[in-house]
Amino acid sequence: MTDRSRLLSASLATQEKWLDENYPDHLLDAHNDSELGWLIIGLEEEMAEYIASVQFGDAIGEVIYNTATDLSLVRVNQIDGGAPLTDGEKEVLRAHIIEVELDSFGSTHMANACTYVEFEFEKHKIFSIYYGLIEGQGGYNPKFAGIFKSISAAEMGLADHGHFVNDHLLKALPNKVQLSQALLDCLSPSPL
Repeated sequence: MTDRSRLLSASLATQEKWLDENYPDHLLDAHNDSELGWLIIGLEEEMAEYIASVQFGDAIGEVIYNTATDLSLVRVNQIDGGAPLTDGEKEVLRAHIIEVELDSFGSTHMANACTYVEFEFEKHKIFSIYYGLIEGQGGYNPKFAGIFKSISAAEMGLADHGHFVNDHLLKALPNKVQLSQALLDCLSPSPL
């Protein structure tokens, strides 16, 4: 294949065949330090399990209450009693599950590391994208997700496979310690 636009719009199988023929080490190169973020797979199924667990006595109201500042204790009891979640409460639960997954580096096999390999084709950059579980120290089993014209196009394309979390955005956000210190600084009386 000699046409960049045809390669970018080709099927996943055709793209992978092209990579195998032109860049046979692309899977090995996917282990490099070109981290893209995390792909959370099975998020909706995990949310359904959380919601269904209320039938068996699990309390998810407090999970939502600990994150949502506008939730009353009455509503917590309603949720724990089996009341349907609002869209906002579902978003809070979704964020909680993602946070747990990222904090545990995918220990429940939902969080997949995403990497990319950059190539030049017809004097333009293209990116082959991969995702896979971190399988112990140094273990990464990348699965090919496609060839894209840009990193932002790849991030949008990964949404077809699950919930993509931009790793670089997370690194730019303040962590819990920084936020706690900022709060303490605001609450501390300033010297006269």
